[in-house]
Amino acid sequence: MRMNWRALLYLSLSCVASPMANDRSRADEAQTIQALKDQGATITATKGTPTGLNIADCSKLTEADYKAIGSLTSLKNLGLGLGLTDQALPSLAGLSQLQVFSTNGLKFNDPSVKAFTPFKNLRSLAFFHPGAQFTGSGLSQLGELSHLERLTVAGSFAFGDEGMAAVGGLKTLKEFRVWHAGNTNQGVRKLRALPALESLNLGQRLTHKGDACPNDETVVLLVEMKSLKSLELQEARLSYDSLARLKQLAGLKKLTLNGIDIADSDVERLKADMPDVRITFTRPNDVFQRRIDALFGKK
Repeated sequence: MRMNWRALLYLSLSCVASPMANDRSRADEAQTIQALKDQGATITATKGTPTGLNIADCSKLTEADYKAIGSLTSLKNLGLGLGLTDQALPSLAGLSQLQVFSTNGLKFNDPSVKAFTPFKNLRSLAFFHPGAQFTGSGLSQLGELSHLERLTVAGSFAFGDEGMAAVGGLKTLKEFRVWHAGNTNQGVRKLRALPALESLNLGQRLTHKGDACPNDETVVLLVEMKSLKSLELQEARLSYDSLARLKQLAGLKKLTLNGIDIADSDVERLKADMPDVRITFTRPNDVFQRRIDALFGKK
């Protein structure tokens, strides 16, 4: 097959122009990275390609800045802090390789969760201090993300049992972490619907009155989650009798009692009862103890 002179000319120009275009693209990317660093971004690279970006203070970022972040399509890990709003999320939709997204202080509501669904490769998502407009009910929309395995919600009393019910519908989850939120044991019950859940971290509710969660009743519910391999309980007063029920979890390999009000002797009994489980125990600090005393009563 013979090529005419126009096709040959186009081919030769393409061969020359391509390296020039690549150089121009790399220069543009370098300029974008430097501009974001000037805004406080920390950027990590793998073999010269940007794969991670973190900005703790997003309060001064403009729409153009978010579009610049969205242009770094090789990013796999993204962390954005205070000042991020749901209005900025569409500018990031082009990050098709993103696997880990962590937010702190994101101002959004439940319908806005839809803005996370373009990140089709997302495996881990965290919402720290998401604010009073986010109940968690919108998390059901994350069911579109077939690779999502890890989810964290922490630091907002507005996230309660409605949000826990939405989490219970995310069947791909292998790890869930929640603390200083508004959920009760009614919400914990909803987690029993997660067939693949291997790791669970339950911290105390963000309150000094009302029902405690976790408490001994919580542990009874956890025994029904047969897929658990790792369990962390935080900021509670728990009894030996309730914790001993965890022996029924045949796959449990790690138990972390973080800031738990329990006698040292009871912890030693648990270790003897569960020799195949690595048990880590720390006493409550002053802040934890005040909340525990308020919820469970002073000894």
